Amino acid sequence: MVGSGNQSILLVEDYKDSREMIRLLLEDLNYRVLEARNGKEALDIASTETPDLVLTDFNLPDIDGTTLIKRLRKLGDKISRIPIVMLTAHDRGEIYEMAMAAGCTAFLTKPTNFGVLEETIDTLLEESRELNRPLNGMSH
Repeated sequence: MVGSGNQSILLVEDYKDSREMIRLLLEDLNYRVLEARNGKEALDIASTETPDLVLTDFNLPDIDGTTLIKRLRKLGDKISRIPIVMLTAHDRGEIYEMAMAAGCTAFLTKPTNFGVLEETIDTLLEESRELNRPLNGMSH
């Protein structure tokens, strides 16, 4: 399953080439991409637009990815429930534990396997839709 064209992904990546490559992949999958080069930009965007998913690197120039995740989770109810994927060159050690403790939903390592990235995003967005679907078609 690919994006519906109205689903947005906040991509937080300071390295321009990586950001452009991932943005192109996400746009090809029909997602609207909101780009941030650092944690401050990500927090500014997330506070004005509620993305459907956040995809962030760990190494950012101003704050690390786990600090960003913690701050995103404190922005409000909608942001506190969206999937956050960490995509990093770090392996599943201490960084993984820190990311998961901060509220990360999924952890992927670089170099990026685009098939795994696409599958992870699709799965998380489907799960998020199911969790946020009104019961019996009624809103609360």
